[in-house]
Amino acid sequence: MNASLRALLLALAAFVFALAGMSAGGGGDGGVWILPRSNHVCSIPTSGAQVLTPPRDWRTVTAPKADFVMQLPSEMGAATAHIVDRRTGIALPIRIVGKTVTIPLASLRALLAQSSGAAADGLIVDANSLGLLLSIRRVSATDVRIDVW
Repeated sequence: MNASLRALLLALAAFVFALAGMSAGGGGDGGVWILPRSNHVCSIPTSGAQVLTPPRDWRTVTAPKADFVMQLPSEMGAATAHIVDRRTGIALPIRIVGKTVTIPLASLRALLAQSSGAAADGLIVDANSLGLLLSIRRVSATDVRIDVW
């Protein structure tokens, strides 16, 4: 009886952790996406990385209705961020307050308003050159995908 109870509790715990791992995570509509561990920016290839290396993490935002919110990893200090539209070269707004990075709804809608294949690339970096590369792409008329390297 004792062994079967332990097996049942173990199976229940595994189910709960698997269920949490399957969720799409936060970002838009009230959730917060905790970004993966950062790298030294000097070690991140800045050209061709998106083609050759799959992203370390990503989120798809369907019909965005709110700002997209991300939490910087714990090892990063005060950071700055820049996102630039690939086609126009115009910087898109992005906010950082403490460890919270916010891509405004207007930026997401600006990409959705463009034709298929619209994208923007960005960099989040702190004073110690720890950072993350971002790519935001329009994947359909209603969806944008945010990749992180």
